Amino acid sequence: MLRPIYVVREKAVKDKQMKYVKSAVKVFLKLCGLLGRVVVVESDLTDEAGRDIRSYLSEARIGKRRKKRIDGDRLHDLVAEDLDSRFEHIDKRPQYIIILNRDLRFSSDDPLLIDGLAHGTHGVIVSVARTRSRTYSEKYFKMLVLHELGHMYGLISDARKASVTGRKYGRHCANECIMQGGTSFPKIRRGLFGAVLDRAIIEKFCPQCRRYLIRKSKLIIQRSRPRGL
Repeated sequence: MLRPIYVVREKAVKDKQMKYVKSAVKVFLKLCGLLGRVVVVESDLTDEAGRDIRSYLSEARIGKRRKKRIDGDRLHDLVAEDLDSRFEHIDKRPQYIIILNRDLRFSSDDPLLIDGLAHGTHGVIVSVARTRSRTYSEKYFKMLVLHELGHMYGLISDARKASVTGRKYGRHCANECIMQGGTSFPKIRRGLFGAVLDRAIIEKFCPQCRRYLIRKSKLIIQRSRPRGL
C-alpha cells in the first residue's frame, strides 16, 4: 500500500480552490503512474486529543497581531511530528497538502512572503492569499501545487548536476519547466486595467524532471510490494 495524501484546508479556503488542488493532484499522480494507487482524502488532521489544523495554525502564527501570517517551517514541523507519532511505519504515514488563505513565510526570521513550501517527503503548504486574480488563479494555482508536489517527490535531487539552479530557497530546474525557482514564477500584478501576469505560465514538467518522477514512482511501487519469504 502506498502512502495516502491528506488534503487539508483551513475554513476560509473556497470549494473552487479545493477543486483546483484536487485537479492538480490528479494530473501529478497520472504523470507519475500513481493514479489509482495513491489514495487522496480530505482531512482536518484531528488527533485523539482533539487538535486539528486550527491548533497548528495558532501555534505557527507569526506574532500576536499578525494573525494572517504563518511560519511555514514551524507549521511543517508541527504537522510532521504529529503524523510521525501516529503512524509508526513511514510506509503508512500520510503525506499532506495544506491549503491556507493566509500569507505564508518560510519562517518567522525570514520576511519573504511565499505562495508554497515543501518539507522533504512529508508534505507541502500552499497559500491562496496572494493568488486571487479571477483571470489567472486556476492556472497559477495548479502550477503552484504541481511545483510543490514535485519537491515532495524529490525534485531537484542532489544527484542531479545538469540544468540546476542553486538558490537560497532550494534547488530548482534551469529548463523551461514548472520546477523553475520561485523567484522565476510569473507574478500577478494589479493595475488600472485589472490583474495581469508578467509572462506566460509554464504548465508542464521538462523531460528531465518528468523522467525523474516516473523513475521515482516506479521505485515507490516496487518497495510497496510484499516481499517473499
